[in-house]
Amino acid sequence: MRVTALACLAAVIATPAAAQRLEPGREVWTVDRAHSLLDFTVRLIGFNRVRGSFTSYEADIAYDENRPERSSVSFVAQVASITTADEERDTHLKTADFFDAARVPAMTFRSTSARRAGDTLYVTGDLTIKDSTRSVVLPVRVINPRAEDPFGNQRVSFAAGITLNRRDFGIPGPPFWGTAISDSVTIEMEMAGRVWNFFALNWGPRARRSMGQLLFNAADSSRLGPALAQVRRFWSEHAQDSTYNFSWWEFTKAAMRLSQRQRPPIPTPWSGWGWCASRGSCRTSARSRSPSIAGTP
Repeated sequence: MRVTALACLAAVIATPAAAQRLEPGREVWTVDRAHSLLDFTVRLIGFNRVRGSFTSYEADIAYDENRPERSSVSFVAQVASITTADEERDTHLKTADFFDAARVPAMTFRSTSARRAGDTLYVTGDLTIKDSTRSVVLPVRVINPRAEDPFGNQRVSFAAGITLNRRDFGIPGPPFWGTAISDSVTIEMEMAGRVWNFFALNWGPRARRSMGQLLFNAADSSRLGPALAQVRRFWSEHAQDSTYNFSWWEFTKAAMRLSQRQRPPIPTPWSGWGWCASRGSCRTSARSRSPSIAGTP
């Protein structure tokens, strides 16, 4: 059992809204990769464009709907996940001729400020690719405003695009390809932000006793202290017993259910389900859904 999981749960109990809100108005949205894209295009020898993408990345967006200029974003993409639908080219792009994925496995972006102009939010931040960090400005638009999906999850979609000079980031390429490939690379992003409705996610398989559920129920009846001691005892005695579920995800669901209980309901077409989730009165009558597929067609 991870100590951090219990620490996270304790922190949420102490400050119930902390896991969902940084401060009033700002809410953290995690990017749902199943409904997002991170693509790039570059022109080859002045003729055709080559399109590629990064398939492994993580992003968190602290978004304030009423004051977007207070929003922020952090982003990490794994260079080795690059794909251009050509295995030989993908392998070459990962070498020291281009991204040098073995030495510098990730590219990152961390915003430093945001400025609103019309329906566009201009997000300034530090973009690090390979050995170079440069300040760039990302024009971001909300393409689908906040809404609740049929599973009770909150969703919002953002779109952004930028053109970079690859040489600015230390990617000149080898002698031939360095001149055959355009210096300009256009990046296109469409990010689906999601805040899980953790009341719509059932606990783990019934055949395994969920430690997260045990702690959640104990916190619900003011018996958390004895329950924490019980979980620690179970861990010392049954760590290898498959009938006990010590998954970090079970602890996360417990912490986030306690957090989301503090959120006010949001009127939506699914307001009945949204209200019960926000009030903590939902039961496990909904179909069991894995967090990896809930809300994904």
